[in-house]
Amino acid sequence: MTRGNQRERDRAKAQKAEQAKKGKTGKSGAEMLRDKDKVAEIMRQKQEAGEPTRPFRGGVPSLLR
Repeated sequence: MTRGNQRERDRAKAQKAEQAKKGKTGKSGAEMLRDKDKVAEIMRQKQEAGEPTRPFRGGVPSLLR
């Protein structure tokens, strides 16, 4: 084998880079939770402001008859 341990070194380097990429969110748990709640509240407001839903008229849809 002419490459020696180059393959193992490259594999270890790639794993180390992948671990560094995975672990960084930049926010603590409390900050992530606060942001999640903020986005959820915005979505609730958007849903309330959107089109009103059609009332249920009862019966079976024509496709299922």
